[in-house]
Amino acid sequence: MVELEGMLIQRTLAENYASQCGFCTPGMCMSLYDTLSNCSTEKQPTLHDIEDSFNGNICRCTGYRPILDGAKKSFAEKDIPQQLIVDFPKELEEDCEKKPIYIKGTNIEFYRPLTLDHLFDFRKQCSNPSEIHFIAGNTGETFDDIFHQQRYPILIHLSQISELQKLSEESNGLTIGSCVTLSQLKFYFALKQEHQQLYRIFHEQLDFNASRQVRNQATIGGHILNHSHKHTSDLLPILYVCETKLRFIHLLNKKKIEIDIKDFKTMNRDDLLLVSIFIPFIQTNEYLQSYKQAHRRKHDTGIVTCAFRLKLNVKENKIQLFNMAFGGFGDGLILIPEKTINYINNNEHQWTRNEMMTNVKNHLLEEIQLDEFSENGQPEYRRALVISFLFKFYLYVSNTSEELFQKQRPISRSEQIFDTSKQTKYVHQPTIHHNAYIHATGEAKYVDDLPSAHNTLHGALVFSSKPHARIVSMNTDEAQTIEGFIKFYSYHDIPPTGSNKFGPIVKDEEIFSSKMVHCMDMVIGLCVADTEEHARQAARLVRIEYEELTPVILTIDQAIEHESYLGPPGQQESVLETGNIEKGFNKSDHIIEGSFYIGAQEHFYMEPNAYLVQPVSEGHYTQLHVYASTQGATSIQEAVAEALGLNANEVICHVLRVGGGFGGKESRNIIPCVATALAAHHLQQPVRLCLTREEDMKLTGHRHPFKILYKVGFMKDGLLKSIDLNLYANAGCTLDSSLLMIERAMTHVDNIYKCENLRVKGRACRTNLPSNTAMRGFGGPEGLLSAEFIIEHIHSYLQLNDDPSIIRELNMYKPGERTFFNQELEKKDWFVPKMWKKLKESGQYEQRLKDVKEFNEKNQFRKRGLSLTGTKFGIGAPSALLFHQAGALITIYKDGSILITHGGIELGQGLQMKMIQITAEQLDIDISLIRFHETSTDKIPNTTPTVGSLSADLYGPALIDACQQLNKNLAPIKHKHPTLTWEKLIEQAYQERVQLSAYGFYAVAEKFLKSNYPKNEINFIYFTQGVGMSEVEIDCLTGDFHIIRTDILMDFAKSLNPFIDIGQIEGAFMQGVGYFTMEELIQGDSQHPWISQVGSLHNADPNKYKLPMANDVPIDFRVTLLNENEGNERTVCYSSKAVGEPPLFLSVTVLLAIKYAIEAYRTEREPFTLNVPLTCERIRMACQDELVDSVISKDKDHVFQPCGSF
Repeated sequence: MVELEGMLIQRTLAENYASQCGFCTPGMCMSLYDTLSNCSTEKQPTLHDIEDSFNGNICRCTGYRPILDGAKKSFAEKDIPQQLIVDFPKELEEDCEKKPIYIKGTNIEFYRPLTLDHLFDFRKQCSNPSEIHFIAGNTGETFDDIFHQQRYPILIHLSQISELQKLSEESNGLTIGSCVTLSQLKFYFALKQEHQQLYRIFHEQLDFNASRQVRNQATIGGHILNHSHKHTSDLLPILYVCETKLRFIHLLNKKKIEIDIKDFKTMNRDDLLLVSIFIPFIQTNEYLQSYKQAHRRKHDTGIVTCAFRLKLNVKENKIQLFNMAFGGFGDGLILIPEKTINYINNNEHQWTRNEMMTNVKNHLLEEIQLDEFSENGQPEYRRALVISFLFKFYLYVSNTSEELFQKQRPISRSEQIFDTSKQTKYVHQPTIHHNAYIHATGEAKYVDDLPSAHNTLHGALVFSSKPHARIVSMNTDEAQTIEGFIKFYSYHDIPPTGSNKFGPIVKDEEIFSSKMVHCMDMVIGLCVADTEEHARQAARLVRIEYEELTPVILTIDQAIEHESYLGPPGQQESVLETGNIEKGFNKSDHIIEGSFYIGAQEHFYMEPNAYLVQPVSEGHYTQLHVYASTQGATSIQEAVAEALGLNANEVICHVLRVGGGFGGKESRNIIPCVATALAAHHLQQPVRLCLTREEDMKLTGHRHPFKILYKVGFMKDGLLKSIDLNLYANAGCTLDSSLLMIERAMTHVDNIYKCENLRVKGRACRTNLPSNTAMRGFGGPEGLLSAEFIIEHIHSYLQLNDDPSIIRELNMYKPGERTFFNQELEKKDWFVPKMWKKLKESGQYEQRLKDVKEFNEKNQFRKRGLSLTGTKFGIGAPSALLFHQAGALITIYKDGSILITHGGIELGQGLQMKMIQITAEQLDIDISLIRFHETSTDKIPNTTPTVGSLSADLYGPALIDACQQLNKNLAPIKHKHPTLTWEKLIEQAYQERVQLSAYGFYAVAEKFLKSNYPKNEINFIYFTQGVGMSEVEIDCLTGDFHIIRTDILMDFAKSLNPFIDIGQIEGAFMQGVGYFTMEELIQGDSQHPWISQVGSLHNADPNKYKLPMANDVPIDFRVTLLNENEGNERTVCYSSKAVGEPPLFLSVTVLLAIKYAIEAYRTEREPFTLNVPLTCERIRMACQDELVDSVISKDKDHVFQPCGSF
């Protein structure tokens, strides 16, 4: 065990602003340590080594850039620091004699043999060989445990058996022991890839196989055995086409058996152990290549993987031998298109494009048949990939592969520019996160890290398994047989003085479903037991009998068909309108109509929802202490009190820090917390509950899917005249905050463009899905996107030039104009036109646009696009004035130290650091004297949830108010004793009985907020503005892409903490990249009939739902903060502006740049609409060519749209 605390790695990440919520930071440190500790003293880690360190880690907050930059700056191309070089202690080495290990537990046995003979002996003693399960790297067993509920009574660990570790090269091939790790193989192949084609291909594929952390443990034998029946494999297709041999030994008779890998699935494997594999070498007159396309480039299971092998008579250009294999057509299935292979090999075919891409392609498509019921869906895309990979291989053999997209990307670089001339001591200065060091060392505590009392119990939720049904009965007989079972809680257990009703705005749902379930995964009950495992076992055994009901409405289109909407009768449609749209249409030169869909997005905060409820009793009085990962302490307090029939002062909610929230911990996490509190209150014992990632994703809702329809009239130069918009959001089965979200979407449909005549209508569709909820941007990005898609449609329709920025500039709001909802864009605060011009120049837009055009003319199968656009994001919630108030408490102790607290929650956005800076600046003291403790409802009552990017604007002024009170109290003493130090000043104040604590309060002035829909008058406090530019390169044959460069210019007025704010920009941008291009939630709906459970979330785990990783950040990432805005009366917190949400939309520049790249490939084809997210599937299928045409059935529309859950 090596202690890393206090070492360079932790300081590097902490001091480079590479930690926000901190939940992922210890993992980042360990990954970097792994890279550095595995470099020899003679070899300096390269830039690529350092960047590759993090390709197995997920971060939702930072956007990865500061992590990559900090690590490279400190360690790349430098000698390894001595303190990172740790040798195994010699005194332990002498006593460390390897011995077989045998451990017998209650329900499991573990054995680690050292030799095959040890294993043979153990097998003789085992009466039931079916109970034995072999492990080595053990990288797949947690997956089996969680997702397949598989448990094995006997585990035999093979990693120490020397006979399974051999790696030997022979004259005709390579023998690899089954327990050789993938990292060992990768290192071996890297050294020898110049000498053997096989090694090079394997090394290239291993670079995209899993992550370094997994490869360090995963073995080649485990890969073959697991992926042969569970998962899509990246390596098996290569092994198949190379005619690999598998060498087994029988555990009883010790007989050695060798088989071809293609016969493996049909053989009887009882009592057989895979000892090694043998891969024959590829001859010099042969070609070998492997391809993979996944949802995400790194650390992702392939959608389709494949390998091709060709032996060619070069003189006659004739095929002598051809072999191919494909993965991705069912878990563990390697597809060998034998008919096509026989067709090629039984005839002397020429190696020509016509032969391969006509005859062979047609044979291949005829043999590989998929339909809408095929496992994992995407039938057209997967078939398109098959023939696209075949075409790539043809180009590779023909020495024209330089035309193809390269998956390996250059080392990333970045630039951050902000004003450093602020004449302040703490505020406006870059200061690292106050918890950065304990984030990095792993000492920061989250809810599930809190210690349990000796009598703590554990809960596990029981969920509905039908999307629309009546509950007939609940039976807990089997659950009660589980060891340690305590009680099952349901709606029957809500106290008579309490309430089973719940809802953040309208109480239209239940804590525990009583008679009906309206979606999958509604909470029906809670099982409580002595351990978490026992509670989960019991929960799985609760039997619910249902009467299924119809209709089951899952999509927006189904909701529209059934007129299923949320909201009060007669008020289900919101409307904003300015001008006269019909007159506008009559005056327009052109009128076009269109529609598009936007998918949902999972919050995927790093810390799953967790709760600990501790009752503290004194006689008949009980105080409930609730520790929750939440964005709203008071929301938790009030919901628990109301459900249990308690007063609010009997419930205290504590929040120290939260490992990310993004809106997902505002309301949807309250029901599990109330269930936990009910059990704790009833049993008078502490109860804790931590959701699994799957439970969290299924239960807590997502960003709303949208369908947007528009009709737009415009002049021949592209000037907007009239717009009519209809927004439909899939709200799920209850209201939550969907109506407020729709209102925000409606007020952002103009983005930065003026239109004299505009009408927008919005509806929240009621469906049989879990209720969707707030997520970063809260409807803003969806409304803003409609403006951009309208501009794009006009540009494509008019085809005036190659530069869509011209139409954007033509329609851009000018200073002093009013928005369509009648808010003035004040001249002193409307900076988008100036920022647009500035970024266009600094980003060399016009020259790069020419470069992109030249690149596209020279390259047929990879294309580039360059996009420039802006954003304005309204700050505040005009319809919810009550959200705009805040309280803060400052306590000064006799030694001069200060404790501050307020109602805001630290989610990773740096709120507490900013509040510490403000306090230090106001009191003019050393910042080290100030500490923030937890947010707690017994210190700050009636807290406002930390949402809407508002918290610094609210709690900053509240703290300023408290500081001003304290300064006023201390002023007479300062006047009498002007030379006293702070500590002496406070001591003197105490002696003179001066109050040394103050409660501050702030409420946003009503004049800054207005919400009058009938009169079309909406006012936000102000707008945060930004401009962004992105350049991308796409692989037209697969849909993969790189972000080559991104430039962002943001107006935060006077940033409170520039580096923290830049981190927010980068994190929001990468979250937006995921939203617009990668993250896709798939439901069991009519679009996905292959999913057996109707209404279920198919990809509720990180194995199937893909977030951007370090390999996805822009290769060149430049962020600048505008330094020309001095603020105004609306920016009350040191003239700063809200930060968290506004930058997210600028990632739309990536989506639009991809669209332009697709257009460059789709020459002479009709205009097209892209639904969001623009996944690799949608990119490839939009790059319509003869390959795509050949897989789209004739009954499909001429513009094919891949399926999606909307």
